[in-house]
Amino acid sequence: MISAPALPDEALRLAALADLAVLDTEDEERFDRLTRLASRILQVPIALVSLIDADRQWLKSRVGIDTRETSRDLSFCGHAIAFDDIFEVPDASEDERFHDNPHVVGDPSIRFYAGRPLRAVGGERVGTLCVIDRVPRSLSADDRQVLEDLAALVERELQQQTLTEAWEANRALQARYQAIFENIHESISLIRPGEGWVMGNSASDRILGYPEGTTRLDNRESFVHPDDVERATSAVREFVEGVRGPDDPWLVRVAAADGRWHWFETAATDLRANPDVEGILLATRDVTERVQRSQQHDLIVEHSPLGIWIIDAEGTITYANERLAAQLGFEVDELIGTAAVDRYVDDERAGFLDRLAAKEPDKRFHTRDMRYVHRDGHTVVMEVTSCALFTPDGRFTGGMGMFRDRTRELELETVAATNERRYGLLFEHSMDVITVLGPDGSWRYSSPAGTRLLGYPPEHAPENGIFGLVHPDDVALADQALEDVRSGARGPGQPVTFRVFAADGSIRYLESSGVNLIDEPLIDGLMIVSRDVTERVRLTEALEHAAGHDPLTDLVNRGAFNDRLLDALARGERSGRRVAVAYVDLDRFKQVNDTFGHLVGDEVLCGVADRLRSVTRDGDVPSRMGGDEFVVLLEPTDDDGDVRAAVARIADELRRPHETSAGPIDCGASIGVAAARDGEDPSTLLARADVALYRAKASGRGCVVDADADDDVGRAGEHE
Repeated sequence: MISAPALPDEALRLAALADLAVLDTEDEERFDRLTRLASRILQVPIALVSLIDADRQWLKSRVGIDTRETSRDLSFCGHAIAFDDIFEVPDASEDERFHDNPHVVGDPSIRFYAGRPLRAVGGERVGTLCVIDRVPRSLSADDRQVLEDLAALVERELQQQTLTEAWEANRALQARYQAIFENIHESISLIRPGEGWVMGNSASDRILGYPEGTTRLDNRESFVHPDDVERATSAVREFVEGVRGPDDPWLVRVAAADGRWHWFETAATDLRANPDVEGILLATRDVTERVQRSQQHDLIVEHSPLGIWIIDAEGTITYANERLAAQLGFEVDELIGTAAVDRYVDDERAGFLDRLAAKEPDKRFHTRDMRYVHRDGHTVVMEVTSCALFTPDGRFTGGMGMFRDRTRELELETVAATNERRYGLLFEHSMDVITVLGPDGSWRYSSPAGTRLLGYPPEHAPENGIFGLVHPDDVALADQALEDVRSGARGPGQPVTFRVFAADGSIRYLESSGVNLIDEPLIDGLMIVSRDVTERVRLTEALEHAAGHDPLTDLVNRGAFNDRLLDALARGERSGRRVAVAYVDLDRFKQVNDTFGHLVGDEVLCGVADRLRSVTRDGDVPSRMGGDEFVVLLEPTDDDGDVRAAVARIADELRRPHETSAGPIDCGASIGVAAARDGEDPSTLLARADVALYRAKASGRGCVVDADADDDVGRAGEHE
């Protein structure tokens, strides 16, 4: 076993850890919810927020183990903080650093470990957010991103600011996250045994395309597929009874507004012991396309702890907390009993002694910036709030000082930029594009996903707002949808699909939903959430094409042909122009299949299809009815001459031998022709053409027979 190493900046790292003032504190829900999320999303039994002290690993939050602290030498996290990125051990039993570690060979039987270092404000690595499994595994790219995002949230909780700064930052972040959280796609519901559904969000309505409030958990059974109702009911009952655990989600099919079924995956968390909840949390996500959404959570930032000392009337330090000691580079015991004046830089000492001598009972509090000497000799600038201490009878007993490291304020711009970057990371890998438009539709902001999806540079701002990207044929649709969002007529659950131009000139389909946040001061505009549905649209078009076309020849199939014939007859009735059909049956095709096999037969069929397409006119519709039978819709035809000429071209073309992998094959065709009569329906017209075909076959191969003529139109190739 290789023990966890000490880092080169160990003293600074430990000072930064002390600055956080979280060691040996009580459990806090703001951290526990993140470890629960890590355990559930990454599907591991153990998730920890681990802080690495001088000689121990102390767990601020833990899921899956009861231990509060362990030796740093045995900790995996002690190794992880030596790395900038996620530290991953796929199989600890095979790793020379850990194979004989007591935590591997004994409880908790670690096999897989992944930890992302947690940093203090100054970048010092003070601990990790880690996940642990008892079986070997590895993180996918998506898993690594989830761990990275959750660790960023833990860092935000650790990096506290002053109460005023923290509240303002939290208020701004909370408002911003709240506006975005309303559009997440994970449905969350709370139930209480005996009470039923208590509360939940409307994500399932947005996912399924229903108005808000339609699919609450207490009525969702009516939307669940009949075959899945018992499964869903039993799963909830089993969880309430303790038979099913939180790592055992269940799947059901749920009906969307458009009639399609979506697969929903639901996982439960037992919070009945939590006095703030007292219920069971059900988290449901749409896994039909396996699009994972990560929840956004409220951030509560507490007042940053201050360094504190108390001095007696002679200026001797009688008390100092750990943070002050860390700020000055000392251990607490090294400060107690020393002269406070020795902590000041030389030119600040006289002023301190004057203030100590003044005692100023009428001016109790003073706040000023002072300079102090760090143990290593460098100067530390602190904002100090101090007061004189007196007994009830007025006797001066010394003073108290509260210290805030002013270095943070000097680094505010850097911190702000870092926070902005972290905020952007929440959206950088999202498949959805979040765009903010002004109340007038002007362009304000687009998330990085827009650059990745459409290829425009991040600073790109179309002159006409979003309409500068929309396909001209869809501008009216997009304009109306935007107006509906502005007026409230269209909500987040009512997306609209339109085409946009990418930077390379290609066309993408976006499905967009919007929410009016004009009255939200931090947004003051319209937020549009868009997803790329190009592949879905193209798949739908492909399926629609396949439904109406023969899979072998790609000609119109029987069903689609009947629809087109019906439309053609209706047009002919209105225009007075004739419609005709030519029923084509290949001669000797069975012999081809029997002699050369079906693959060669398929080559012949495809060749016939290509020839029919090549000789028919614009408006004519060649189709395959099945087997070796084809029908050509001839529209329009002004007289019998048009029909004869069209059929002659078809017959002549099919008379030529077909080039196949087996060599040239002579396979002509017999054709039956029928022109529509007034008021004739498709089935009657086709039946007459079929009778004519029968007559043509009876007359010998390669014949063409007109249903309305007493004699053959002629043999293929013998007519014009």
